[in-house]
Amino acid sequence: MKAKWIYENNTFLILATRSQKRFYKFMFSFMQALYAEHTIADINTIYTTALPAYTAYKNGYIYWKAQYGIRKGDTFAQNELFKLMSTEKVPDWHRDIQVIYKPKSAEYKKIFPNGITAFSKGAMEERLAYFALVIKNGKLFSTLDTITDEMDLFYADVDTSRTTKLQSGSGVKINAEQLKTLASKAAVETFGALGSLMKYHKANPENIKKYFNLTLLRYTKKNTGDPSDMLELLFLPEEIKEGGFSFTPSMKLMVYNSGDTTLRCWFVPNKTDDMPSNYFDLTNDEVKEFVVGTYANEDDRFFMIKNLSTTEDGALEIEEIL
Repeated sequence: MKAKWIYENNTFLILATRSQKRFYKFMFSFMQALYAEHTIADINTIYTTALPAYTAYKNGYIYWKAQYGIRKGDTFAQNELFKLMSTEKVPDWHRDIQVIYKPKSAEYKKIFPNGITAFSKGAMEERLAYFALVIKNGKLFSTLDTITDEMDLFYADVDTSRTTKLQSGSGVKINAEQLKTLASKAAVETFGALGSLMKYHKANPENIKKYFNLTLLRYTKKNTGDPSDMLELLFLPEEIKEGGFSFTPSMKLMVYNSGDTTLRCWFVPNKTDDMPSNYFDLTNDEVKEFVVGTYANEDDRFFMIKNLSTTEDGALEIEEIL
């Protein structure tokens, strides 16, 4: 069999067909990284070229979430995220950064020019703008890559929640297939941007990875490029579904709760059997890797999942780890 050259596969397009939640966060992080260097002419050209497709996708994603309620854009949800940012997330990141750069150091003052109280005071737009500034300044220091990646992902959640609340009443309708079309166009532009970044960093190709949050490109364990390598299940409120695949006790699975609800998972011999005591819960955005035999007995044949929310839709991604 003739081997397929790695550059024939648009890995971003594969992600775009599998999980809109992951792809949105991936694109958000990518565009933020480009914008952080927009004063460099070549990087700015890459950014502005990719921007129209990204903007169309971002707007479509926000309207889709508002329409289907995957993340309710109401005031309560928005306020909870802002509260989480100021009371938990920022203090944790602040402590981690202080270990690397002392509070009186020039590096620290560059990262937090207004300290951390600015995260809990003022208008929401001002707090978001300061959060973006802190992320941008933090990315100037490679020692903070892991921390700024986490900040990027959370910023995407907060920004989406805020924008969804403001736009949820706009009446714009978009369905899942339309969103996938917008995602595919953004993925194609990102693939082109990768080529441009390879040209710009041809003498130092290791620099390319700073633009991409590789933790979100998890679908690399099977190299077929086939989206069927991963199962995605969608759940109505309180719905129970069977995984729909065969397994053995020695099989290792990765499950990712890509929705906004808590899911309960268990194994049984028959679909109608009662749930055993050996189950596990998966909170929203949680990833879990496990050997099937940890939760399944020899005679278990079905992997069952229940959406515990009484009001929200849920989603689960399942992938075998080879």
